[in-house]
Amino acid sequence: MRPSAFAAVVQGLEDASARATRETVTPGRPTTRQIAAHAGESASDSRPGPDGRRARAQRIGEAGDADLRRLLLTRGAEAAADEPAHNVRRARMIAYALDHYPVVIDDGDLLVGKPCAEPLDAVARRELEAKGDVLSRLFEPLRYGPGNGGTGGHRTIDFETLMAGGVDGVRAEVERRDRAGEGDASARDFRRAALVALDGLLRFAARYRATLETLAREAADPARRAAFEELAAVFSRIPAAPPRTFREAIQSAWFVQFAMRFDDISCTGHSDDYLRPFYERDVREGTLTRDDALVLIEELYLRSNETFGRWPETILLGGTARDGRPVANDLTRLFLEAVGRVRLVNPNVGLCLRDDTPDDLVDLGLSLVAQGLSHPAFYNDRVIIDGLVAAGLAVEDARRYQNSTCVEITPVGCSNVQVAAARVYRPRRCCFFSTADGRWSRIRACAGR
Repeated sequence: MRPSAFAAVVQGLEDASARATRETVTPGRPTTRQIAAHAGESASDSRPGPDGRRARAQRIGEAGDADLRRLLLTRGAEAAADEPAHNVRRARMIAYALDHYPVVIDDGDLLVGKPCAEPLDAVARRELEAKGDVLSRLFEPLRYGPGNGGTGGHRTIDFETLMAGGVDGVRAEVERRDRAGEGDASARDFRRAALVALDGLLRFAARYRATLETLAREAADPARRAAFEELAAVFSRIPAAPPRTFREAIQSAWFVQFAMRFDDISCTGHSDDYLRPFYERDVREGTLTRDDALVLIEELYLRSNETFGRWPETILLGGTARDGRPVANDLTRLFLEAVGRVRLVNPNVGLCLRDDTPDDLVDLGLSLVAQGLSHPAFYNDRVIIDGLVAAGLAVEDARRYQNSTCVEITPVGCSNVQVAAARVYRPRRCCFFSTADGRWSRIRACAGR
């Protein structure tokens, strides 16, 4: 086993970069990047779509739905303007948007929850322009608390809680605390707001189920009918109840993440850990193959690109679980393999390295970077955990960190952190690292202390 996983990655990046350079300048020989790009076509472009599913995901992501969401949130803000408690007012606004947002399901989608990328018509656009200050006037000053100095989107919700109890479990906990009379008036308003938002989320899911059932009834092709029926059956349980299978779990996690963007964005988090029990049980029982799981992960990556466009939402793989065990497993490999097959901007995947990280995972990550892909990024698990503990976090919480969108580290499910300044540039030092002899040894020294 390598004495230092992070040092090995640095050396591996040097070797991979040298190989990629040699390949690029060898006349008449296809590069690793070209070979992988050709091989990856079947992963995401073989199912329906005139230009391929990858190209369609890029088009949807580039078009976006920001104007539509802002219009619906504006209407919701007006409808909730009579509510004195700002948390409840915001929850009603979000629930309104969820109640009126179009359900979009394309042929071949194996995971659902995607943007409506159709542009606003002239009437709706004039309405949005006329009401352009409604959201900023009513809600933006309250969004991140006193001072309004944070940056949204730099967080990951507690997906483990969703997997364990579903939305109904979260709702039951809110109601329990309400019955107990915990907290002051502000706490009671917060709980009331939580119930309004959660109920809006469940109605949104019910609309998806109803649409899937309608599509199944109307489908003439037996295969399409079966696909819609299977998804409708998934939504008969999730996200309200805890998932039982890998298919239900990955769909529940994605659907909640998709719906969260009507308030503030959540990253995907440590999916190879919170989805692992469902994957291993299904494989053990023979109801899921490795290839089945890989296709669903590819679908997750396509939905991520459609939904977030060029905004870097993130997944962290490997590292250390809350209880101290190493996370790396076969699902970690599948999430890395999907990077090379989908080959799009999102999600921004990171691999958390321990000294006992399996060599084949490190090599797989290096091979992806050598192909010219922008991820995975590599994170020194021990150094990050030690730093968070030194900053005052319990070790269990420090182990569950997230690179929230870019590279800044944020605890998962145990803070209300909003990033105040995510970028600190030191041009001279960066140039020194990128040009001076021995640059990698200096980086190793910084990363390994």
